[in-house]
Amino acid sequence: MSNGLDTVSLEETLQEPRASADDCEYGHVPPIFVVGVWRSGTTLLYSLLNQHPDIRLFYESDLPVLWPMFRLPWSRKTWVEKWEYWNAGVSRHDLDPLRLASPVRSLAEAAELAGREYSGQKGKKLWGCKSPSYYDRLEYLAREFPDARFVVIWRDPEEICLSVIRAAVSGLWFARPGMTHKALLASQTLKRQRDKLVLMGAALHEIHYRDLVDDTSNTMRGICKFLRVPFTPAVTVLDRADRSAVFEGAHHTLAKSSQIVSRKERKESLPPAITDKIRRYKALWKAEAGDDWQLCQRFSETGATKPGIWERATDRLLFKALRLWDIAPRVLFSILPTSIWQAYRRLKYRDPDFVHRHLTNKETTFRNNIGVPQTSSDSANAPCAVRLGKVLLHSLAADEIVSSSGNELKQVATINSEIFVYAHQNPAFEETLKHTVNTIDGRILHFFCSLVYPGRKLQKRSGSDFIYNLADHATKHRQRVFLLGADPDSNRGTIEVLKARCPDLVIDGYSPSFCSNIQEQRWNDDILSQISSFRPTHLAVCFGPVKQETWISQNADYLFRLGVRCAYGLGGTLDFVSGRKRRAPKWIQDVGAEWLFRLLSEPKRLGRTATMFKMPYYAFRFYKREAASAGNLHRSQTPMDAE
Repeated sequence: MSNGLDTVSLEETLQEPRASADDCEYGHVPPIFVVGVWRSGTTLLYSLLNQHPDIRLFYESDLPVLWPMFRLPWSRKTWVEKWEYWNAGVSRHDLDPLRLASPVRSLAEAAELAGREYSGQKGKKLWGCKSPSYYDRLEYLAREFPDARFVVIWRDPEEICLSVIRAAVSGLWFARPGMTHKALLASQTLKRQRDKLVLMGAALHEIHYRDLVDDTSNTMRGICKFLRVPFTPAVTVLDRADRSAVFEGAHHTLAKSSQIVSRKERKESLPPAITDKIRRYKALWKAEAGDDWQLCQRFSETGATKPGIWERATDRLLFKALRLWDIAPRVLFSILPTSIWQAYRRLKYRDPDFVHRHLTNKETTFRNNIGVPQTSSDSANAPCAVRLGKVLLHSLAADEIVSSSGNELKQVATINSEIFVYAHQNPAFEETLKHTVNTIDGRILHFFCSLVYPGRKLQKRSGSDFIYNLADHATKHRQRVFLLGADPDSNRGTIEVLKARCPDLVIDGYSPSFCSNIQEQRWNDDILSQISSFRPTHLAVCFGPVKQETWISQNADYLFRLGVRCAYGLGGTLDFVSGRKRRAPKWIQDVGAEWLFRLLSEPKRLGRTATMFKMPYYAFRFYKREAASAGNLHRSQTPMDAE
């Protein structure tokens, strides 16, 4: 490296930083932001600073660019999950989502919570973030984090544009149209943001990329002095730098190198049009800022003419359009449910997890509730519980649904769109479903769950299909089945159908008279006496949605004492199995139009059918939580123990 400079050329504001590592052991910790234009050396500086025993910076966490997320209550509640889906920020930095679950009221609280957790993993005290995405947001960051410290790195626009062109070969983001144009004018925007920091009195330190690679020791010594941390030789070498959070891709190969490359990147030349434009803007900036702008101090006199008013106006307009192209997705991502973006990525890339794999080879930490990553095949085939809106839904094999060895009644609710809506409109019913095993019944509900949780291969279990699995299981294990509800013909007809299928099945049933009040004592005593005399292991209750689930829940303890181990709310299942009502053909079921078939067959269902159209509203309003393993999730609330 060159030793030609006795003192490094640095510019910094007169204001001293307001906190040191020793000051931050307890209480609030002011962040450090490393900012520069793309391909300006921010990753190199990040790698060196993270070698310091007191400093640990995020690699492009980019939480501040998702600022609308923290202005909206529903987005703020799921900020950790949305951050992960944006750029794998949680898994890239090996963060545990459960440790970030504390409620936050602002971007500053969320960033500090994550930053302190990340730095604390290595026993470090200072946290921060490096990202070129902040080049136009320094003023905003200074307002959100009043005591933040900013390190700005400058690099010659020609070198930046050359590096951008190289990166476009393997980096999709750099291959976007107008990247060299944006990279050129971004330096000017960063300069304006830098000037605002100076006026605000923010703690600011500036370096040049050439100083960083040619005189690393002096440059890093100056940064350590600015940050008021002891200088250590570790910040001048890369041989032990941790770059595991750095994005994947060949365009980051040099950034992950073990050596600091000091040569100038002049192997290729820029297209003449870009070269001429850069030289004109250099002449303009040199005339306007002179040596007051550290970037201009390195410009040589070329005699180039400055860009004219028309060129500057059109260039600025194009630059604003390109910036809008960057900003709009951030704003939309912040305010829209993640499920919409999963659907978008599925359509665009045919894979909702494409971006995650493109950015990192680390598994997402949201695969299950205990933070243990699963392979895609494991997550697709394993039993699981997923949340849609306010309802926890279980995807289980049939044998797991009918099996129970617990010390309380296992209640199973088959959730279709209608029941899903009732759960959001009736708080008491919502509470009931918190203590039941809720299977997915209905093609539309299954579609929305699959959309929100792609790749899980969630199983649909309608009561009209499941009852045959119940009969097979009970026959195999010599268990008794009791059918409660429907009219006498449907009840008796179902028994005959199941006995024909499973001759050894021990089954009985009872069709009580209609009663609108399930609290009616005589009506209940009549039903319970029938169950008591048969003492079944499995009880299928077909009173209709809400009524059947509520009745089972209210009588759960007594039913368990009668020997019932599993009780199922199966709605109109007995009508279909007995043949009293015709079920939609298979192809209609497959396209999710069974509701329409039933409406045409039973026009009186119009009111109930209209209710189901509210399902998408509640699904997206309350959003999704992380998918979790059925064997571990909510075990204390839901009796799901298998034999």
